[in-house]
Amino acid sequence: MKMGRIPAIAIAVLLALASQAAASTLPGRNGPVAAISASRRIGIVTPAHRLRIAHEIHLREEFILDLSFSPSGNGIAFAEASAGLSSFLGLLNLRNGDVKGVGTRGINVAHLSYLSSGEIVFSGARRSNRPPRGTFEVSGNGGDLHRLFGAQEVAASADGHWFVSTNASSSYLSLFLLDADGRRAGRISPDPDPAFHYRNPTFSPNGRWIAYERDVERRGHARRSDVFVVRRDGTHRRRLTLGGVSAEPAFSPDGRWLAFTQSNKSFRTNIYAVLVRHPDRQKALTRIRQGRLQSPIWAAEPR
Repeated sequence: MKMGRIPAIAIAVLLALASQAAASTLPGRNGPVAAISASRRIGIVTPAHRLRIAHEIHLREEFILDLSFSPSGNGIAFAEASAGLSSFLGLLNLRNGDVKGVGTRGINVAHLSYLSSGEIVFSGARRSNRPPRGTFEVSGNGGDLHRLFGAQEVAASADGHWFVSTNASSSYLSLFLLDADGRRAGRISPDPDPAFHYRNPTFSPNGRWIAYERDVERRGHARRSDVFVVRRDGTHRRRLTLGGVSAEPAFSPDGRWLAFTQSNKSFRTNIYAVLVRHPDRQKALTRIRQGRLQSPIWAAEPR
């Protein structure tokens, strides 16, 4: 009897695994997608296209600005701001739901990027509105806080060797590649055009590609935005979305997919994914009927 039951058990296990695989959001060694919901919640996208709330702020005057997954996929760094526009760095442990703050010595926090080494890079300025402003690096436990360079609003490659600046001081008309010392190493965006504004750059996991959103802002026309990818040297530029409001791209850990937000005419915002090499292949990752999702991030499979 025992020998006869082994195949049945094995078949049941295989069927369960197959069912899980069919229910997974996307193939490959890609972990979950997380996003900000209603400005006060951090949610994890489930295979059923729903959002499981992992953290929620209950104070009305506070909201979440930005997210970044830890290299292990077991934690999320987030910037939380108050109505007074001061912001701090928090760490969410996805295993037990615990949240702890990371000391930043009075520096406001925005534009987070976890490095593969575990350090966190962010842009900010002192709450007293005095220098130094710029881009900073801090360890995951809050130690060794130091300023990298003066440029703000940057995205970092996972190895910390390259950065992209959105150049907010010139109305987001350009994206610049920066080296580890913050020196300009090239222009990522085309020549400036007052109709085009570039925001939310992000690096592929291997650092060779950069995705960003391009906003079109012309008088008499509704705002539009699309997602592009380009090589780090500024070549091989490709448009991955067309029409509507597609924004806030985030690479999958295997580099094959890009998650992004897309809004409809009723201002409902869901998260989609597009296959980088085949832009015609898109998948809806969420299907919320009302509300707005922001700042999607993508984790590797948790270890």
